[in-house]
Amino acid sequence: MAPTPTGAPTLPSEATGQAYTEQYFQQLFASKYGAKAGDAYVAYNRAHPGNSAYTNARNFLELILVEGLDNAISTGLGGAGSALGQIPSAAAQGAQNAYKALTAPLTGINAIGDFFSRLTSAHTWIRIGEFIVGAALLAIGLNALLKQTTGVDVGKSAVKAAKAVRV
Repeated sequence: MAPTPTGAPTLPSEATGQAYTEQYFQQLFASKYGAKAGDAYVAYNRAHPGNSAYTNARNFLELILVEGLDNAISTGLGGAGSALGQIPSAAAQGAQNAYKALTAPLTGINAIGDFFSRLTSAHTWIRIGEFIVGAALLAIGLNALLKQTTGVDVGKSAVKAAKAVRV
């Protein structure tokens, strides 16, 4: 038997759990939480036909432990597949909306409004400040590296030679 938190029904181990039927887990949940929980497990199991009865029992028990018995029962009886299956579709819809917003052409007054909203955004100025500080640090670092090298001497000699040629 697999260990479970206090008060939760003990499910069989994974090796032996695959042999148990939907009816076994229905009775297990019904004996611990009542007939509605058993019926909710059956609905949950049927909403996820790609999983074994054991896998769905583990998932349903986790649902009870995380969301509470009442929410798990309402999810199971209301079609757990729809509640849990909406997460990927909602994420896909959100990504699709973001893509549309980012790729939609800006025209006319919308482009002007977008420009000024970005110009007045604190994030824009933070990025500009980061760029300026980074460029200054890069210039200071290069100056410190080249200050004591022969590269500076060669550069100075080249400048003197160029001045001498111009004269």
